[in-house]
Amino acid sequence: MNKDKTFQRRTLNLIIIPLFIIASLFLMPANSCALIGLAEGDLPKDIELRDVDGGTVNVAKHFGKSPVIIVFWEQNLSNSFLNYSLDVMRFLNENYEKYHESTGLEIFGIYTPVEEDAIPASEFATVRNLIKINKIKFPVLMDKGFEIFREYGVVALPSTIMINKNGKIEFIYPSFPLAAKKVFAENIETLVGIARPVIEAAEEKKGRDTKARRLYHYALQMYKK
Repeated sequence: MNKDKTFQRRTLNLIIIPLFIIASLFLMPANSCALIGLAEGDLPKDIELRDVDGGTVNVAKHFGKSPVIIVFWEQNLSNSFLNYSLDVMRFLNENYEKYHESTGLEIFGIYTPVEEDAIPASEFATVRNLIKINKIKFPVLMDKGFEIFREYGVVALPSTIMINKNGKIEFIYPSFPLAAKKVFAENIETLVGIARPVIEAAEEKKGRDTKARRLYHYALQMYKK
C-alpha cells in the first residue's frame, strides 16, 4: 500500500471512528454490527496468522470449544487522537488474567500494520515494546497484507468480536469509548458463563436515538466508498 492510500485509510478512521463512538453511546447494548458481511449469530471465519515471534497460531481451533475474544487493533500514529486500541487491549488483558485459567477464555489481538506490504523489523519491535510495556499476556498476531482485516470486513479500529462456546459470534463492537467498559464487562461475564441480573429489554431500549443509528449506517457507507 502506498503512502497516499495509507493516509486515506488513517484519515477515514479519524472520520468514521468518532461517528461509531457517538452511535455506540446509544446502541452499545443492542445487537450491533461493526463488520461488513458478518453479524452476531454468524460463524466466525478461520484465522491462522503468525505471532510477533514468528510462530503460527491457529485461532479457529478454539472455536466451539472455548469462549474466544478477537480484537483488531492498531498503533496510534497521532498524539492528537485518543488511543482506543491500547485502551481495549489493556482492558481485555485484565479479563484474560481474570478468566483464562478458570473458564478457558481465549483472547487474540490481531494487529493491523501501518502498511499493506511487508511489515518492517522496526514495526515488529514497536509492537513487541507495546506488548511489554502494557504487560499483555494473550497472543498478539500480525495481520500482514490486511488479510484477516478484509476477511472480517472490519470497519473501525479497534473492533472487538466475542465468540461463544458454541462457536458463534455473540457480540461485535466498534471502538472502545468509556461508556463501553460496563457493557464489555457484562458481556464477557455472559460469554464465560457467569450469571448476572437480567436487564429488562424495555430498559435497554431507553435513551437510544434513531439519529445515532443513522450516524452508524453513514459510517458504513463512508467505509464502502
